[in-house]
Amino acid sequence: MAARVPDPDKMFASGDEKTFQFQSSLPSLPLPDLQNTLRKYLESVKPHVTPEEYSHTESIVRQFGSGIGQELQQKLKLKAQNSRNWMEKWWEDAAYFEGRYPIAPLVNLAGLFPYAYHCYPPKAGTQIERAGVILHYTLKFWEMIRKERLKAEKDNKGNRFCMYQFKRAFSTCRIPGINKDKLLSYFLTDSEGTSPGHLSVMCNGHIFVFDAVAADGEILTPLEIQSQLQRIRDRCDNQPEGLGLGALTGDERTSWAKTRSQLLALHPDNFKNLELIQSSIINVALDDNQPQDNSELFHTTLAANPANRWFDKSNTYIFYENGLGAANCDHAPCDGMMFVTMLLYTDLHIMRCQGQWKGSKEIRDHPEPVELEFRVNDDIRCAIEHAKLVFKTSVSTLFYFATFFN
Repeated sequence: MAARVPDPDKMFASGDEKTFQFQSSLPSLPLPDLQNTLRKYLESVKPHVTPEEYSHTESIVRQFGSGIGQELQQKLKLKAQNSRNWMEKWWEDAAYFEGRYPIAPLVNLAGLFPYAYHCYPPKAGTQIERAGVILHYTLKFWEMIRKERLKAEKDNKGNRFCMYQFKRAFSTCRIPGINKDKLLSYFLTDSEGTSPGHLSVMCNGHIFVFDAVAADGEILTPLEIQSQLQRIRDRCDNQPEGLGLGALTGDERTSWAKTRSQLLALHPDNFKNLELIQSSIINVALDDNQPQDNSELFHTTLAANPANRWFDKSNTYIFYENGLGAANCDHAPCDGMMFVTMLLYTDLHIMRCQGQWKGSKEIRDHPEPVELEFRVNDDIRCAIEHAKLVFKTSVSTLFYFATFFN
């Protein structure tokens, strides 16, 4: 199998071109023609209404197109003339940041890892081993973007795509606000400066961080990552369940924003700890569940225990006890196709090595993972329990309607 799998580094890596060098030369988002937009609207309405209703709708649309619609179109033209993407901020605010409802499971996307179909079928006790390999190659993809070696994508006519979303796949986190959320991205390319090089890891309600990049700048090998994850796993298996602070990210956004402000006011360490989670390359969850099929895997990834998730992160990789894996991601920073590219890169590497690391067996001495100790009071503990109930209600509502409409 390995000999027939293309080399992902040759397939994805560029030669002299840099990943983001064409950004400034890309065309601005075009402004649709008003009359064409109105025509398409009427075409979409027609199959769903009676002839009388359509005639009435057509009259309203005609009045709009010759009246206030013209004024609004002129304002849009002025905005489009002075911005690269006239819709971007409006879209992000309206679709993502202004909503006060919980983002999980209502907004976040969940995707299943493809490795179960070839190298990694369910097998008890393989969680740490497989996580180490998958994370190593994910970090190689991160490194490719850091060094701007990833090819800029094109369509079938050779037109280049915007690569901006690849910057927000890593070290990016949504921050709750009272009225509107915002996005913080700590990622920098190599030419821009130093980018965070650590992972955050959630296990049994505890949160840890460790460096994924060694002092010499080299990414930790799969065996070294496995060693760090095993240290975390061992510590969590020998102590009671942790605080489960991640559950707060499943609360309604205004409620979470208020709790976060209280948390920051309690102690300076809380700010430092939140920064470490927010800035981590990706968030990792070591989950004790053992989903048996895709349906169960999807449900568990989207709607399982929120205490072991940080839903605000742009990218959370979840590794289950039986070796299956999936991702839960905030939708605001990126669309799904960016993650498809990243998963394909990782999948090709895993197929080439047939799921087994064939590199160095040496495990260098690295500092132990650090558990993040948050200072909390009874109000914060109550807020965590409240957030768990909110999340449970959101899950029940979502899956009720999903079942109802199916």
